[in-house]
Amino acid sequence: MPHGTPDWGHVGPKATVFGLDDLGEHAIRLGSPHLWDRRGDVLWLTDFRNGLGDMIISGAPFTGTVSLFTGLARQGAFCVQMASNVSATVGLEKGFPLPVLSRVGLEFSFSVTLRSDFIIAEIQADDLVNAMFGYVRYDQGNDELQYMQEPVGPTWPPFATNLNPTRDSNCPNTLKVVIDLGATPPEFVRVIFNDVTYVNIAGVPLYTAATTGRALVWVRVRHTADAGGPATVHFDNVIVTQNEP
Repeated sequence: MPHGTPDWGHVGPKATVFGLDDLGEHAIRLGSPHLWDRRGDVLWLTDFRNGLGDMIISGAPFTGTVSLFTGLARQGAFCVQMASNVSATVGLEKGFPLPVLSRVGLEFSFSVTLRSDFIIAEIQADDLVNAMFGYVRYDQGNDELQYMQEPVGPTWPPFATNLNPTRDSNCPNTLKVVIDLGATPPEFVRVIFNDVTYVNIAGVPLYTAATTGRALVWVRVRHTADAGGPATVHFDNVIVTQNEP
């Protein structure tokens, strides 16, 4: 069977999908949460309308709580409330079979408070040769974005400062991290924080380690409270993409 698009189409076949032109606007009008940055093909997404069953809760109940919440969603009826204990981290994670290696993105919306320490986006992949770590976090105390250089005793160099996000409870901020798992070596591509795209991180190699022996991709969203007290934030619209431009 032939693949691709008709002679009059201008979008050709990709590594993992064979697309039509652009149905993004049609999808948005049907209620898709993939509305903020529409680049890339959606590998998986959730706006928690079906609950928390398709993500794994991490940290709770020992370091805080993660629960479904109504009234403060970015979209739809539900979002997730993460209540972190003092200097503790809770989060959500999702694993996938390893896709064809391409540029992969992780996007989510969130709130932040003055008692937050970090909002963390993590993409971890393993191709049975290397484990690859594309981690970015928002440091609330220093008001900057940082990337991880190593996973054990990590160092977090900044690449964006003086961000001043909206401090409200209804997920008014959005973060998207894009990495290239097919590059040699694997590298960061861009980070988008609200209305600004940071390309000064482009080409920075991901930290790599020995394979875990499992061909998987894991994505995680996490919240850490600072030492001054517990902190409660909200997350919504978690989206994982592949074939990012």
